[in-house]
Amino acid sequence: MEIVETTKEQIVDPEIRDRGATSSRCAYTRHFLATEAGSEIGLLSVDLPPTEEPFVIYEIFVPTAIRRRGFGGRLLQAAEEMARSLGYKSALLVPKSLDKAFSQRALEGWYAKNGYIPLENSANGAVVKELEG
Repeated sequence: MEIVETTKEQIVDPEIRDRGATSSRCAYTRHFLATEAGSEIGLLSVDLPPTEEPFVIYEIFVPTAIRRRGFGGRLLQAAEEMARSLGYKSALLVPKSLDKAFSQRALEGWYAKNGYIPLENSANGAVVKELEG
């Protein structure tokens, strides 16, 4: 899998392009297009605040037709590797299911299986994972 920073204009897949068009546009947000064997397989949006803050995974998106093939997990791993390489000690996200076929509870369970735990005193359901170790 290759991940490169992108703009919505550079994305060919219409479903990924649509997600990119509605994704976060904060001062720290960066968008990355994931490709494999020349095909677009997903979008990763992250917020890169100053390094004393957690690395924020804003969104992981995989087109409907290719879901449940492990691409989301690989995008999550790529995000965590990116965070480590930039010196972040933890990754933070707020799980929010965008797919009616994948419940909020299932998504929260998926992140828990990937090492994310509820952030203490979080009002929005944020989860965090320590990246050192």
